[in-house]
Amino acid sequence: MDVYAFGATAVKMLLGKLPAELRKLPPTLPCLAADFGNHPMGIPKAISDVLNACLSPHPNDRPKMKVVRDILAAHLLRDQHRATLVLGNTVHTLDTNKPAANISAGSLGSVQVKYDGLQFVVTGLSGSVAINNIPVMVNQALPGACVITLGDPSVGWNRKYVTVNVSHPEVVL
Repeated sequence: MDVYAFGATAVKMLLGKLPAELRKLPPTLPCLAADFGNHPMGIPKAISDVLNACLSPHPNDRPKMKVVRDILAAHLLRDQHRATLVLGNTVHTLDTNKPAANISAGSLGSVQVKYDGLQFVVTGLSGSVAINNIPVMVNQALPGACVITLGDPSVGWNRKYVTVNVSHPEVVL
């Protein structure tokens, strides 16, 4: 879909009409009346930013529709995700009712994960912790499926592994 057309359609849906600046040929951009961030409805910043970018006067500055789709889908599915994290025989299920878990393998390491309604994020860690063999950082989002490794590679088979599966209800845009 044409990214600009998508942004203009979103403006029309929000305001009920296209502002005069957008009906001109060529449209007058940027258009203050079409600024999603200034609407009293209180549109989340991530959504208003991406929709405003759709209306950029320069086509190369417009986001890819995949980016627009992913941001809209994340917000449409707010608080509907579930993550299952398994370490040995211990299962941690995170969702809106239980949004956080601290998973520890003693001196090998530990990781804290929290669900913020949009994604599952590493909020703390100690020791050697990796996701899919890449060192993890605080504030990093977990991918949909991954393995968290606790313990430095030097400990070999003594490392502990946490399997992670994140459910993502489907949104078709």
